[in-house]
Amino acid sequence: MTVGLLLVTLFVSSCNQQPSTQSMMENYLSRVARTLDIDNKSPQPAPLKLNLDKRILRLPLPDVRLDLFDVLAITHCQPLTQKLAERNSALGKVMATTHRFIFEVTLLEAINQCLAHPETQSDNQLVKQLLLWQQQKNAALPATLWNNLFATDEMLLSLSFSTLPLAPNEPRAEGTIAALTFFTAQAKHMPDKLAHLAPQPTWDQHFQQLYQRRYVGELSQATQLAIASLTTVSHWLEQQQKTRPLCPQNTPTPRARILHTVFKKFYIGEVQPYLAHLNQLQIEWQQVMQRLLQQLSTQSIHPTWLQFERQLIGQPNQPALQFILFKQATKRHARAWEQLLQQCRLMPQLSV
Repeated sequence: MTVGLLLVTLFVSSCNQQPSTQSMMENYLSRVARTLDIDNKSPQPAPLKLNLDKRILRLPLPDVRLDLFDVLAITHCQPLTQKLAERNSALGKVMATTHRFIFEVTLLEAINQCLAHPETQSDNQLVKQLLLWQQQKNAALPATLWNNLFATDEMLLSLSFSTLPLAPNEPRAEGTIAALTFFTAQAKHMPDKLAHLAPQPTWDQHFQQLYQRRYVGELSQATQLAIASLTTVSHWLEQQQKTRPLCPQNTPTPRARILHTVFKKFYIGEVQPYLAHLNQLQIEWQQVMQRLLQQLSTQSIHPTWLQFERQLIGQPNQPALQFILFKQATKRHARAWEQLLQQCRLMPQLSV
């Protein structure tokens, strides 16, 4: 590579790099602190301690076993014996959790076909046995679907906090939203429209999309950082007005004009658009996840999951706790700025 081409590559690379959310917030706080002559110590967002694992999310399933005589009685039902052989093979015993639900649905179809077989109909004891298996498998389907979605590496990675906050101008996670929407549509086929379920490869494509981005972590880490940063600035502005009003004569002072510039250039120009974007993405993800959970008749009741749900997902009539704190912090921050700028007669005016 020539020196000229190397310089061009480095220039293009540097232009494509977006400032991190941390640096944007730290820049905003440092400018406010410098203007107010405050010793700026960057706030530490409250750590998120709700990481989940499969043991928390996995629901128990009935252990249905057949003896040799049961298997010999259904040798005329080839689709069913094939499914049983598949389940008990070396690969079947290590079947991916994401494949278990569709497998159980196809197993149920095979049981139904066997029940309709003329040779089965002539054996009352076999019919009784097959109906019992059918009942057991149907009863376990909701928990199987829950495990298929939530007790998986794909979903756990999507719900992981081990990532940086959502970067400025970072777009929505199209794949994550599409995957959750797809799973919701599939769950609607329970329990009477199982024939309409998408094939396993389609599920796999959406699981892969889910796996590619730690979206919940991005949104949650960003929200925690925003809460801490906005709360800190609000406290500074409120204390300034209580102890040393910036404009005691209700006229702009030089320091007030500098602070006004910081407000316009760095809060209105950078931070506020980012917060609006974050707010929109949070609402969208929470609504999509709420719709999915509403379609699942069985959910984990583990205390850690319930806490995760209350703090980050919420209900249609009860916003997530983190989102409530975020809205409170933004309102307090806006009110603190409004009071200071009004006293200094620097509050922006809107044209009508």
